Amino acid sequence: MRLPETEPSERIIYLDPGFFGKAADCACGHPLEDRKHLIFDCSQWDNIRKKFFPPNFKSSSSDLLIFNNKSRNGLREIMKHKLQTLLSSLENEELQT
Repeated sequence: MRLPETEPSERIIYLDPGFFGKAADCACGHPLEDRKHLIFDCSQWDNIRKKFFPPNFKSSSSDLLIFNNKSRNGLREIMKHKLQTLLSSLENEELQT
């Protein structure tokens, strides 16, 4: 999949399992916290998906989420919250060492 040319602040961040050296388990209990799970299925982000994503987003091309401004804002919200959680966790680990 090719992403559109955007400003750096608009680029979508994709998380891979083991991001920041963390276990790949999702906080919701799913065994794999990958991009697909975070965007399409994770119960932690149901409210964001309901607010920003069209009702048919699971049966559509992933391009729909990238090229639609409202959906793209939803993707940003998910990634923003996820990165804040990860960074907070890393800071806590540093304080304990």
